[in-house]
Amino acid sequence: MKYLIPLTIITLLYGCGGNSKTVVDNSRISYEEAPRILSGNITKNLKFNSFGEYEIQGKVVAKGVNILIDKATVFTSIDNGYLLIAKDSTIDARGDKQNPIVFKSLDFIILANAKTNHGELSFDGIKYANKNDDYNAQSSGIIKYLNIKDGSFVLGAVTAATTVEHIKVENSIQDGMKIIGGTVNPRYVKIVNAKGDSLDISAGYSGTIEELNITQIEPAEAAIEISSGLRAPYTEVLINHFNIKTAPGSVEGALYLKDSYVLGTFANAKISHFGDDGIINTYTTQYEDVAFKDVVLEGANTNFSGSSASQIKRRYLANDADPDACECEKQDSL
Repeated sequence: MKYLIPLTIITLLYGCGGNSKTVVDNSRISYEEAPRILSGNITKNLKFNSFGEYEIQGKVVAKGVNILIDKATVFTSIDNGYLLIAKDSTIDARGDKQNPIVFKSLDFIILANAKTNHGELSFDGIKYANKNDDYNAQSSGIIKYLNIKDGSFVLGAVTAATTVEHIKVENSIQDGMKIIGGTVNPRYVKIVNAKGDSLDISAGYSGTIEELNITQIEPAEAAIEISSGLRAPYTEVLINHFNIKTAPGSVEGALYLKDSYVLGTFANAKISHFGDDGIINTYTTQYEDVAFKDVVLEGANTNFSGSSASQIKRRYLANDADPDACECEKQDSL
C-alpha cells in the first residue's frame, strides 16, 4: 500500500540553543507500507504504522529515503542490530506521551552532514559529517517521544535544524546517548542505567541540551563525558536544567571534562555523586570558558578531581554563568 503524506521539513531557528522550531509544509511524498521484518539497506520511502511491531535483523540502513514512523510503533532485534538513518535521508518519528515509539534491544543512529572537528567521519563504512558549515541548515527530521530499551541513541553530525525531544534511554550496555559533533539541541532527555557513559559529547559539538535527567543504578562510567579529541574547534556545550545521580563504584566522575579543549556552561542543576573520582573530574585547560549557575553538589563524594580541579572549583564557586547568553552555534532562520 502507498501513502501520500506531507513531509518536507522547514526549520525556523531563533537565536541560540533550543529555540528551534521544525515545521512541516504541505509537499507530498509517496510512501510504501514497511514490511514487518527488515534487513540490509532501505531504498524506498517507508511508513511504519501505529501500534505495529517490526523486527530489525542485523544492520539496517536507510539511504537516500524518507522514513515515517507513527506513534506506538515498536522495533525489536534478536541480534542487537541497529536502525541507521544515513546523511542523505530524513525521518519523521513522532510518538506522544501516552504512545511513544519504542526500540527494544537495538541501537538507533542518525548520521548527518554538520561539522565536526575531525571533518568527515565513518560509521561501519558509512560516511557522514564534514569540516565546514555548509550543511548546518539541513534537517534530518523530527524525533519526539522515543524510548530505547537495552540500546543506545547516537546523533552523528546532526544539525540544530533537527528536532530531538522527549528521549528516554534505558539499560544500555554501552554509552546511553552519544552526540558526535554537530549542532543539534536535544530537549527532555532521560538516561537510566547506562553501563558506559550515560551521555557522551565529542568531536567539536556546539549546542544546547535542556531538561536532562541521568540516573545510574549500577556501577558505570561518567554520567556526562565531554571531549574534543584535542582538536579545534573545541567542544562547547550549554547544559541547562539537569539532574544527575551516580551509583557507588562508578568511575570518571559525574561531570567528566576529559581533555584540554572543553568549554561549557552548566546551570540550574542538582548533581548527587556516590561514585569514585571527583564529582567534577576535569582536565580542560579552557577553565575560564567553563561556568556554572545554581548547580547543587551533594552525595557521598563532592570532591573535585583532575589536573584542573582547583581552577574549575574556583569557576564553580563564582556561580556567574548566564545560560541565556550562550555562544553555541547559531543558525539563520529559513
